[in-house]
This record gives sequence, structure tokens and C-alpha cells, in this order.
Amino acid sequence: MDHFYSLPAVQESPPKLEGQTPVAETSSSSSATGRTSTGQGKRCHSDSNLNQISLEYSYAELAEATNNFEDSAKLGSGSYGSVYKGTLKDGTEVAIKVVDLPNEAGFEDEVRVLSKFRHPNLVILMGFARNGSQRLLVYECLSGGDVSVRLQKCAREGIPFPWQQRLSIALDAACGLSHLHNANPKVFHRDIKSPNILLDRNSTAKMADFGLACLSHGQSHKVKQASGTIGYACPYYIQRGVVTEASE
Repeated sequence: MDHFYSLPAVQESPPKLEGQTPVAETSSSSSATGRTSTGQGKRCHSDSNLNQISLEYSYAELAEATNNFEDSAKLGSGSYGSVYKGTLKDGTEVAIKVVDLPNEAGFEDEVRVLSKFRHPNLVILMGFARNGSQRLLVYECLSGGDVSVRLQKCAREGIPFPWQQRLSIALDAACGLSHLHNANPKVFHRDIKSPNILLDRNSTAKMADFGLACLSHGQSHKVKQASGTIGYACPYYIQRGVVTEASE
């Protein structure tokens, strides 16, 4: 969930594991090449800033892509809102995250972080949209789903989930995270968990959901309030409000 980015698009990773059945999936190289912003009406100052680094879609365009966000298109939902699968007019499949009660700073941070950093193990942000109080983020569509769903399905149906695949996924996620940590300024994700690790059709893992991400020029970053998910967040980070590479 091309290209309006300043860096070249990340191509689909070659198959790494045997026994996987390829299914239809979007390619970053097929999306919205040469398009201009489709936002309607006069944009506020923050819109203009974001338009310099990413593509703004119109709400109508995304509503059409999801058949007006019908329930059959919903991929999942949570406290953040809902995610829908859609198909743009050029045939590109996308995943659209709709945030109903957004943290405006978190929304803009996610757009900025994912538009700036390009890596095979980071999900591709294709653009964004605004509709009243709603904020929408448009990503490449990864057909493998998230690791949490994969784990639950394997446990429920007795399907093997070999340790070779588990280790490969863990290494992929670590590579994406390392890319963020070694950037300048570096990025701390702050919400690393299995639902935020997505899989493509070849089971290549990509880090996703950067709504809590923060930029830092130092080896650590002090936050006013520690955010994250109970059971996943580092106790040191929760107690001290200091995020480091180690706490990630």
C-alpha cells in the first residue's frame, strides 16, 4: 500500500520459500505512474507539505476502488480504524487504512516516514487522502496478510509453520528495522508486533504501521508518553519513556 517517490520503486522479491502458491498481488511498479494530485478543493498548509513527498488521492477515487468501502472489502479493523482492499482504475490492488479519529501528528508522521524510506522490508506507502475528520493511507496490497493471522491460522487448522519460514520472517523484519535505525535521522517504530509485520506472496516480510514512529538524531529518544501495545512493548521503554534500538 509507481511512482511519485524520489527513489526507485522496490520490486517484488523473488520466491524464497518452496511450497508457496503465488496469488494475484500488486506490484509497486504498476501503480499511479506519472499521476498528479487528485485532491479536491483548496488544500491546507499541511496538505501542501505532504504533497511534496507523497501523492494525494481524492476520497471519491478510493470510495470507488472499494465499492464505497463495503464490508466484503474489509481486510481487518481495530482501535485505529479499518483496512479495506481496493482496486484502482488502472487495475492496481491497494490496501486502504481508514482512520476515523486520527492523531493528526501521527498521520503526517506515517506519511513522512514511509515516503522517505525505501527498503524491500518496509511496506510501500502509495499515497493518502482526507475526508472531513477521516484520514486515509493507501498502501501496496500484500496478499500474505500479517504474521499474527498466519500464526493463528496455523494453530487453529494444524497447518505446519516451519521454523525455517519463521526465522526468515524474523530476519526480514529485522532488516527493515535496521534500515530505519541506521538512517539519519534514525526512526524508532515504537509498535513492533506480529500484526504489524506483513507478508507478500513469497512470504517476504515487511514492517508496517508507522503511526507511532518518531525521528531522532541521537541513540535514544525521550517521549512525553510511552505508546505501544501491552505485551509487546519493552518494559524499560514503558517505565522510562525512552526508546532505543535495544528497546525495539
